[in-house]
Amino acid sequence: MTGLLADPSLPHSGPPTPATSPAVPRVKQSCIHVDGVATNLVLILYADRTQVIVTQLGKMGVTFEVDCVDPGVPALGIGTRVVESRLLGSAAPVHSVYATEIARLVKLAGGAMPAVISLGFPRRPSGGDDDDMDMDAASAEATRMAAIMQGLQDLIRQG
Repeated sequence: MTGLLADPSLPHSGPPTPATSPAVPRVKQSCIHVDGVATNLVLILYADRTQVIVTQLGKMGVTFEVDCVDPGVPALGIGTRVVESRLLGSAAPVHSVYATEIARLVKLAGGAMPAVISLGFPRRPSGGDDDDMDMDAASAEATRMAAIMQGLQDLIRQG
């Protein structure tokens, strides 16, 4: 018995052709090293949204959907309008800052909104309270964020 996909009497049997294929999203990816840690950056451009994956773990981690970002205002600035929803995973407060800043980059570059943003980072050791970082951890996080944002800007600029 022949499978449904192999039946030559059915229209569009066999591999899809450009005329029968759904729109294929454009994908850009790169790997940067942040403090010696390989960090994969993936940008997927769909017609109705943009997906950004930033991972140091090889998995998606926490996933947000971010919409309505004012691209002229930094994430922590007064008047920032952000609608953010956590879709998967557990998030630390710093993940929201990453998601907002990445969405701002997407919006500035003309990417489709909302942006779906996945962040896979190793857990940083904490001194007890997850909401507070010591100065060394905050400095390390700022360095990581700056390197990732630069890597994403470079990726967005690629043709």
